[in-house]
Amino acid sequence: MTGWAATPELAVTVLRQIIIQKPKTKLELGSGVTTLINGYGLEKYSPDGILISLVHSKEYTEITRREVHLHGLNNYVDLRFTPLKKTEGKL
Repeated sequence: MTGWAATPELAVTVLRQIIIQKPKTKLELGSGVTTLINGYGLEKYSPDGILISLVHSKEYTEITRREVHLHGLNNYVDLRFTPLKKTEGKL
């Protein structure tokens, strides 16, 4: 976990939410170690669930896609490359 942004405390929080809520769908903005934690959590505690992970970087989308595949979590992670677009106006 030291090479990616998630702290151990965040990892515990992510997994705890899956254990308690057993979600059918989770949405993640950005990807990394939490993507794998979500995938493993869904596999064990909510096997009908899916994580939708939106990633703005093509490079990190591919890195995470390889990791998801290596960990055998393709059935639990829907990784989507979603580039940021400049907009004008107020939020």
